Amino acid sequence: MILREKSGEATWYGSKGEGGRTSSSVDPTGGNVMYIREIARSLYQLKNRLEELEQAWESEPPGEKRDELEQELRKIRLEYEKVKNILEGAKESTSP
Repeated sequence: MILREKSGEATWYGSKGEGGRTSSSVDPTGGNVMYIREIARSLYQLKNRLEELEQAWESEPPGEKRDELEQELRKIRLEYEKVKNILEGAKESTSP
């Protein structure tokens, strides 16, 4: 996931298979509610994807397909942790 901010607009570009691009406005007064919602939505999608991959990995017998699932799991776990940290930072920056 890539977040780009320009002129008060935050745009998320999803990773492969996540449906592409989502954008939302950021309140110019500093209330980044929409920004936080987008991050939270991305985190929720990543969590669901992790659950799907974990179930697929558990049901797959050892072999090439399971190895591919394991690589994808590692990638999504890293992305999940990054987005989670971004969300925590965004929440802290908006609290008084």
